[in-house]
Amino acid sequence: MDKTIKGYDKIEQTPPVHRITPGETTFHRNYGLRICLSIRGGKSPPATKMTPRYFEFYCISHMFEGRGLHWDKERGENPVPPGSILCTTPGHLHFYGGDDDFYTEDSLCFHGPVADMLCRSGVFRRGIFKFGTERALLPIIELAADPRDESQLQANIALQKFICDLHLGSIGEGDKKRQDFDLLIGQIKKFPRKWWSVKEMSEFCGMSEVNFRRLFKRRFGISPKDYITRSKIAIASEKLCSTNTPVAKIAEELGFYDPFHFSRRFKSSTGMPPSEFRRSNLKR
Repeated sequence: MDKTIKGYDKIEQTPPVHRITPGETTFHRNYGLRICLSIRGGKSPPATKMTPRYFEFYCISHMFEGRGLHWDKERGENPVPPGSILCTTPGHLHFYGGDDDFYTEDSLCFHGPVADMLCRSGVFRRGIFKFGTERALLPIIELAADPRDESQLQANIALQKFICDLHLGSIGEGDKKRQDFDLLIGQIKKFPRKWWSVKEMSEFCGMSEVNFRRLFKRRFGISPKDYITRSKIAIASEKLCSTNTPVAKIAEELGFYDPFHFSRRFKSSTGMPPSEFRRSNLKR
């Protein structure tokens, strides 16, 4: 049977809204994050009519069994294969459910200022992500079901770690690219004197420069060149604070052209010249 999306051509119709369930505690308000709903092994039957809806909350749905379909205005209809993670944000018109099979999921719904921050920073993003069928949300669901503050704390921390792991896992577009980035960072740390060019870094990772810049910025939040500079300044800061190594020697060890070049770059990054930074922070 062909499925139709009710209201697909008439989005101005008032769609249903899934509300935040009550139950926020003082702990949740102070922490800034609350898991308001969790589903363990929920089964949605195959849909014949798909009614777009809004959520008031953020949602992570892990479809570990069956076959699903997702729709929104940005992407249209897309299949959701088993092992997919589907992330949804508040106020986003969408639909997901079974596609000629049950949509079997574990899911977590959550809200609060911490969730908003994760979304604004791009760490939590709408979309469909490959993950695998291991039911990784179950430990968080177990913790969230316990109303004690200590369990809610553990659930919040576990949820944030899961979101960060998902972000880092999807950002590099596959295990191979993630490993290449990790190897590159290892080489940068191993040879702090070297000034890597973007061409050298992209070739090391086996990518085009354009693709490398894009993926590097999305994973680390800064450009490759900025990363090199910040790495050198971080090493210099530690040496200035914990050793009596002369400034000129530190500059040489980190590959700066001369102490004046080093001092200019260091002051630009930290707001003070190396000598003043050392006086202010030297560990005695």
